[in-house]
Amino acid sequence: MQAGEDLDVAAPVSPRLRGAVTRIQDILLGWYPGFRRSRLTARVGKDAAFSAIHTAACFSGGVDSLYTQLDPNLKVDRLVLVHGFENPVSRSDLLETTLQAVEPQARMLKRRVMVVKTNLRSLADRSFSRWGPRFPGNFFGACWLGGFLAAIAHCLRAEYGRFVIPASLSPDALNPYGSHPHLDGLWSSDAVQVIHHGAEAGRIEKIRSITGSAPQAAEWLQVCESNPPDRINCGDCDKCLRTRLALRLAGVKEPNHAFPVPPKWARWPLVADRARWNREYIELLRWCAYEKEPQAASALETILSPPPWWRDLRRHSRNLVKMAARLYAPGLAGWMLRERHREW
Repeated sequence: MQAGEDLDVAAPVSPRLRGAVTRIQDILLGWYPGFRRSRLTARVGKDAAFSAIHTAACFSGGVDSLYTQLDPNLKVDRLVLVHGFENPVSRSDLLETTLQAVEPQARMLKRRVMVVKTNLRSLADRSFSRWGPRFPGNFFGACWLGGFLAAIAHCLRAEYGRFVIPASLSPDALNPYGSHPHLDGLWSSDAVQVIHHGAEAGRIEKIRSITGSAPQAAEWLQVCESNPPDRINCGDCDKCLRTRLALRLAGVKEPNHAFPVPPKWARWPLVADRARWNREYIELLRWCAYEKEPQAASALETILSPPPWWRDLRRHSRNLVKMAARLYAPGLAGWMLRERHREW
């Protein structure tokens, strides 16, 4: 749709999935008007009932996936760790670091881990692909995440009839996103049911639930987007600081396996993303009493206060340079994007 091309599929397609294609495209076109409706040419296969009775669930060792595993009404037989999803499939060192966090949690949950390796993102992510037009943003997260994970579900359909995708968005921030409660279930077929789980709770609520049900597993949470090769989390990016403050307020002591070094709260305003996480900052500040975490509370007040004129000017200048590069120097903009994602 983003490339403006139609799709011809030689193999037969599930009647259920074929019937959902129109609805999937309707949702994506509503979110991204620049897309074009694609024509799908495919032979419809025979109806097939759900034959596999087992359930698999995506598991990265983070807040969303651990919250899903602690749901007593959801019986999961196998945890699926996807390598090539957030990191290049060639980075086996990052896979080993991830397993250091995931395997202890799996033992506590009494479940086994299946590692799935894929290079699909490196071939088809429109944000930095080498063919066709690029998507001006994070194509993988914004448009494709649920479909990417559903593709893995269909590869496992012989053994697992249900595949659970933990929710990434909180109920008060259901923005357009590739994994969405209105979208994920549409990727189901007659053989595999794709389930979007956990959309009823926000991130802070999930952390409270985790620390109340499995405090030991909370000490192995992997949440960092920087992917340091030598430890589970960097500890000082915005996501790390938001998570560790919530854990500390919920009674999880540091140092622990997830965060072995003290936090640098003074650095938080420099890496915070107020436009994206403003609600979570407000909720953390309400929860964060000065007598418990005074430095974190001070950092949150700085984040939530109006930015100084020079910081606002710097942000607008940076956005202006990016826009000018895309309009007048697309080759330079493409080079900058390839450098950023050179490992992919």
